[in-house]
Amino acid sequence: MTVGMFMAALAFVAAALVQLQIDQTLPTFPSAAEAQVKFLNLESNTLSISVNGKPDEIQAFQSYGYMTLNTDTMDLTVGNQTQGSIPLLKGDRQTFLLTSAGLQGWDQDVNSKPEQGNNDIRFVNGYGMALNVKSGSKDMGSIGQFQFSNYTLFPEGKATFIISDNARQLCEYSMSLGFGSSYTVLIPSTFKFGSECGSTIQQIEDIKPNTIHMAWQIPQYFLMTCGEVVFSVTGLEFSYSQAPKNMKSVLQAGWLLTTAIGNIIVLIVAEVGQLPDQWAEYVLFASLLLCVCIIFSIMAYFYTYVDPAEIEDQFSEHEPEDKEKKKQLEMKMDTTYTSDDKKPNPDEIKQTKI
Repeated sequence: MTVGMFMAALAFVAAALVQLQIDQTLPTFPSAAEAQVKFLNLESNTLSISVNGKPDEIQAFQSYGYMTLNTDTMDLTVGNQTQGSIPLLKGDRQTFLLTSAGLQGWDQDVNSKPEQGNNDIRFVNGYGMALNVKSGSKDMGSIGQFQFSNYTLFPEGKATFIISDNARQLCEYSMSLGFGSSYTVLIPSTFKFGSECGSTIQQIEDIKPNTIHMAWQIPQYFLMTCGEVVFSVTGLEFSYSQAPKNMKSVLQAGWLLTTAIGNIIVLIVAEVGQLPDQWAEYVLFASLLLCVCIIFSIMAYFYTYVDPAEIEDQFSEHEPEDKEKKKQLEMKMDTTYTSDDKKPNPDEIKQTKI
């Protein structure tokens, strides 16, 4: 049983390690009192900016961010041009389009990781005219200059987009998608239709794809299953073998009752603990199991095992005395009945013979 608890603790440690790796791919979204901003440079040269007095530079056709701000507004300067006080959306992410002429537009970004392994894709048109973007049956519509398309969900794998203009010139652009990512695809001002049209298109990563394979869950399930088998089966056998004959069912029921008590403890720890990270909760459960494992090991070391056969033999030694007392009691009852019984009448006997 101690081995089973130890293996269950190892399962929680394995779960914590996997969760740590998963957390590295999860973005940090803003709280209700925060705003996150990202800046996308639509110029073919480096752009100097200043946000709330903090200077920085953005490379050509690249982004800068996300930057977390705790203010309701943002003071933005692009090059030597002050853009004034720009209102921010608390609890949301925003992307701002910048050129040397200043702020050209903005859009609200996705605020959660896509579910079921899908990927959120949107396009930004930095080209000099409106463009249409389609992918199979999904039409992302016409995108004007310095505008965003809506986010569209795409499954894992290769996604192929057809970009066209009003003159019906076509450009085929493909990108490989993982699981649970989000991208802003920039069509820059240097974009040209032709066989190499996709070489200038830039992918801006908003949310990283998942990089942890599902198979990493196998070790923790294996350890937990082995621990459950070793612990549960041994515990049931222990409660049955060490119980008296007339208490075996009761003690087995009590053993199974501990499962319900354990679930209540898990509920209390999960709700009252309020741990900020999931991996910390796994470590807490592993620590509790190790503590119980040590205590149980000490108790098992000093426990004196009972042989039910010996106990039954001790009871059987008293059975002859019990039988003798029972026999004497029955003889006494027979004697009492005989003395109290009425003797038969001789006349009744003669009448019977006639």
